[in-house]
Amino acid sequence: MKRSYLTIFAFLAVLSAFRTTALEQHTKKRLISQVLQPASLGAQTSASAASSSDSDLEDADEDESSDTEIGLSGPEAQSKAESGSESESGSSESETGSSDSETGSSKTGSSEPRLSKSCKAGEEWNNDARTCAKCDIDYFSDDGILKCQKCPSDKPTTRGKKGSTATDCQTCRAGKEWNDDASTCAKCDIDYFSDDGMLKCQKCPSDKPTTRGKKGSTATDCQTCRAGKEWNDDASTCAKCDIDYFSDDGM
Repeated sequence: MKRSYLTIFAFLAVLSAFRTTALEQHTKKRLISQVLQPASLGAQTSASAASSSDSDLEDADEDESSDTEIGLSGPEAQSKAESGSESESGSSESETGSSDSETGSSKTGSSEPRLSKSCKAGEEWNNDARTCAKCDIDYFSDDGILKCQKCPSDKPTTRGKKGSTATDCQTCRAGKEWNDDASTCAKCDIDYFSDDGMLKCQKCPSDKPTTRGKKGSTATDCQTCRAGKEWNDDASTCAKCDIDYFSDDGM
């Protein structure tokens, strides 16, 4: 009998301990739930407030934009529109004026004069100086010629003259010939001559073979050797007469 009581007592002790443990667990869950619930509600409230604030800002922006449009819909809006129209009109007129100015510049400017307005004979148009200028030495121009031209090869020089016409182109002066390399007139060599109208110097004739050391000679400068000398064909020069020989002028 005593043993049965002990068994029942032990069972009741175990049951009491089990109920205590279950009660403690239930209490803990309630405490945790109570702690977490306010935090969750705060987070939801903050999110709702933020959403409401954003919505209010958007509504305010729309209202402000609407107010602005309404405020400009009256005389002020019309004045602004007219001002903008005048600005665009002024810009258009400015562009038109600029275009007209460019067109005028294109029409009035000229790179070179036309043949009908060419310079007078002996001159050519200088595009840099925007004026007529004399032709250089050995160049010529006639009426209707826009640019000076080089004198022809058979009459290559203007004899140092500027502003020449075609009639000024001629051969070199007597005693000179045209040097193609130097593009100028040069004196005839010793024992050579030239007269007016001759393009090149020529050798003195055999009966008057020498110019007696002179350069730039004409035909009249060709003569015989001086008295006491004779012409040496091999050396192309005058040489003294040998012993027992003589010569006078003209011999």
